Amino acid sequence: MTNSIRIRNRPCSGFTLIELLVVIAIIAILAGMLLPSLSRAKESSRRAKCLNNLRQLGIGVTIYADDNNDVLLQARFDGGNYVQICLNPPEEKAAASVGLMVNTNSTISKIWTCPNRPTFPQYEAEYPQWVIGFQYFGGIKQWRNPAGTFPSRSPVKASQSQPGWVLAADANMKVDGRWGGGRDTSFKNMPPHRAAKTGLPEGGNQLYMDGSARWTKFDKMLFIHSWNPGGTRDAYFLQEDLGEELQKKVAQIKPRP
Repeated sequence: MTNSIRIRNRPCSGFTLIELLVVIAIIAILAGMLLPSLSRAKESSRRAKCLNNLRQLGIGVTIYADDNNDVLLQARFDGGNYVQICLNPPEEKAAASVGLMVNTNSTISKIWTCPNRPTFPQYEAEYPQWVIGFQYFGGIKQWRNPAGTFPSRSPVKASQSQPGWVLAADANMKVDGRWGGGRDTSFKNMPPHRAAKTGLPEGGNQLYMDGSARWTKFDKMLFIHSWNPGGTRDAYFLQEDLGEELQKKVAQIKPRP
């Protein structure tokens, strides 16, 4: 009898349902606090890798110009327009001559894209063209935007380019009237650096002719050039040296949310 009473009065060593629910709630709260921090840390790492890719791209393109009479590797030219997210197949082969492989089977090809756009470069046989993961402005002689067509201040010859001219930049483009629009083979994961809450671009990395590269906030970017500026291929980057006339005009072309 005494032993039976002792067994019934022995304290329970397990958790009650309420205690378990409290523990689960605490874990959920902690996870909710930590996950955004982890996400920001991953994005910070990708931005750093993106910046490094642009610097490596700048070194390769500069070497190419040294070997080719000061002329830079050219963005895709289709006979009338300069497409800053593509290279013509001959230019892809020329890039390979200095180690800038565009072929998607090559690890080094990832220099041509931001880590947030891992499916690029990608070949589109129907055009034909190599779609890269950045905007690339080498060899672009004309800028087109909603204000008109203008002689560019993009680097064509290395020795004639100003240090602050943009050679390449993250692909901040609004396609078919929306962020994230367009076909996957050209526009997937564009723009690459988005705000978590709104999905709008936060900004992008940019490479300059002096070899420097840095982050630029999106609200400072302008619609300077697109091969199709009629509202279906709105492209943004920042270049401060635009010339007085063009600076006034493009400043009136506001990025659309």
